[in-house]
Amino acid sequence: MRTRGANAPRGTLFFASTARFHERFDPARDPASVTVDCSHLLLADHSALAALQGLAERYRKAGKQLRMKNLSERNRQLLSRAGIGLA
Repeated sequence: MRTRGANAPRGTLFFASTARFHERFDPARDPASVTVDCSHLLLADHSALAALQGLAERYRKAGKQLRMKNLSERNRQLLSRAGIGLA
C-alpha cells in the first residue's frame, strides 16, 4: 500500500484511530515531499482535524512538504472551517 512518498489511509479517522494514523508516517525517513491520498478517508471529529494539522506540523518541522490529494468536499469543508490550510 505504501510507496515512496505516497500514503493512502483508508477508513474513518477519529479520536480512537489518530495514534495509529500517525504511526503510518515518519518525517525523518520519508522523502522531501509526501502525498496523502485521502480518497478513502473520512474525517469524523475534531481529533481527526487535529491529527492532520499535527502531521503537517511534524513535516514542516522536518523541512518537508506534506500534500493532501483527493479530499472529499465534506473533508475539505471541515478543514476550511477549522482554519486548517491543508485543503
